[in-house]
Amino acid sequence: MFDEKNKNPKDEWAIPEDAAEAQIDVLLEYYDVDPEKDIVKEVRPTLLRHVMRGRVEISLDDEADLVVIQNLKYPPSDKKSLKYQVISGKNKKQMKSNAKSDHEKMYSLMGSLSGGGGEPMSRLKGVDNSAMEALANIFLSV
Repeated sequence: MFDEKNKNPKDEWAIPEDAAEAQIDVLLEYYDVDPEKDIVKEVRPTLLRHVMRGRVEISLDDEADLVVIQNLKYPPSDKKSLKYQVISGKNKKQMKSNAKSDHEKMYSLMGSLSGGGGEPMSRLKGVDNSAMEALANIFLSV
């Protein structure tokens, strides 16, 4: 059961839909992902909901590098958020060598991008897992 000590204060923030859409557009534009791709159309509503709730933050830093932060509602450890680095060939190579199924590739890639490996990703639950998988589907289309 969810208790107050694990409550993420960002859950109470209401990010307007247009601002949330703009954040998703930053992600898609950064990686030059076609917004009309089937997978993007499929996961965008889920990702939009997570951005509007403050569970996912997408922006560009001062050097115009992508910053993606996932704020965890049910953290499996004392780490309250995950910061995903920009995808590199190293991440893709690690993903391909470690994973056999598409699902394993998703967890391997997201673990690599967060610096924690695939195992910590498999401990995410509920909305945290949903947000990670929505982001993973976008990252896998890069």
